[in-house]
Amino acid sequence: MDKLRHIDDLLRSSLGNGNYAADVSSDDWLAIAKKLKQRKDRIYAMWFSLALIAMLSVGVLWAPLSNEVPSVAEEKFNIENTQPELELPEIIEEEIEPIAQDRGQALQELVNTESSSTDGRLLVIEQQTLYDDVVELEEDQVDKEITNEATQIEPSFADLLAIVEVEIPQMKYADPEWSEVKDINEGNIIPKSLRSTAWWELGVSFTPTLSNKNLSADGQWGGLIHQRFFDIVQSSESAGFSTDQHIHLDRHFAGGFYIGFGLGWTKQTESIDYNYTITDAPQLNATQTAIDGYFELNPLAYVDINHRGSNVYHFLDIPLKAGYRQQLSPRWQLRHEVRGSYMLLTNTLGKKADYTYLELRDLDELTFFKKSNFAASVRSGLYYNIKNFVIGAEPVFGMNLGSITDNSSAVDIRPYTYGFNLSTKIILGKN
Repeated sequence: MDKLRHIDDLLRSSLGNGNYAADVSSDDWLAIAKKLKQRKDRIYAMWFSLALIAMLSVGVLWAPLSNEVPSVAEEKFNIENTQPELELPEIIEEEIEPIAQDRGQALQELVNTESSSTDGRLLVIEQQTLYDDVVELEEDQVDKEITNEATQIEPSFADLLAIVEVEIPQMKYADPEWSEVKDINEGNIIPKSLRSTAWWELGVSFTPTLSNKNLSADGQWGGLIHQRFFDIVQSSESAGFSTDQHIHLDRHFAGGFYIGFGLGWTKQTESIDYNYTITDAPQLNATQTAIDGYFELNPLAYVDINHRGSNVYHFLDIPLKAGYRQQLSPRWQLRHEVRGSYMLLTNTLGKKADYTYLELRDLDELTFFKKSNFAASVRSGLYYNIKNFVIGAEPVFGMNLGSITDNSSAVDIRPYTYGFNLSTKIILGKN
């Protein structure tokens, strides 16, 4: 107490007697008491707020631990590893089977109808349609039987079919852009040409070839052939460049076979390079049917033969053909074909050595060429489909079925050709 008074004395002496009032009024003490009470109230409010926040925090943190709900990742892991056995609802077979059979029959009728249409519409049939009908029938029962959504597994289409054993028809869709049919069930790609009943192809072809011939003596008149004739022909006559152009109309069938006919112009050519001298002359027998011997000519009577050029034979060609179409892919195919042709000789141009006297004669003067001839050819090549067009290339071998000379000739001439055929065809009437 003495210390407090000592402090008062120090304050009083430092402030001076004129500025210090020893007595404090009652109002001043009331103001001080009021301030102290407000401060105390604030302290109580602060502690109450801190306590409330602490309680709320503890409650929030404790709630997840008490519920023990697994996370999405844990839920997925549990489903995949535990593989809970799905208890499908009891499905009455009599309710599902009629729906499945009716749907399958409707789909098959739609496929058959579309396959014969010609407007090229896109037909898409999804197997999901039958699945939707079955699931709709079971929806109420599934909701009642399977209550745990974390392990709920929707039955697959294969599971439902295993229950009712319903046969689903093969379903296809047509692609008008590429003229193909795709088998949904097997994944195969079937060219449209193989599913159509039949169609026509109209086309043109150009075939560059080399033409040559087999030459032999005729049994009846072979005695009239000069002894040097075959030597001269073998050294002077050779294959020539030939061509043929045709227009064709073919009928194709679904199994891959086709037949057709055409009309064309064929040119067969032989190259000649004669360079020899006639030094003797044949002497015929009395009946003029054979050569009895030869006599030497006077050197002044020798005849030099020097001629180079081509002999050309023009034919009007009418082929009949049959073939088989082998599909390699939706666009590529192999075609194998045989032809038989009627060939009408319309014109000859050039010169040829006479088989008895070795002299050059114009082909027009030789009357032993037959007008009507027959030939055959085989070919096998690769073809490519572009919508309604087909282009192809194939090697060709052909030959005359008989001699182009008649019975009055002492030699048989049988031409043959080998070349490369180029074809372009338009598809008509394909379904």
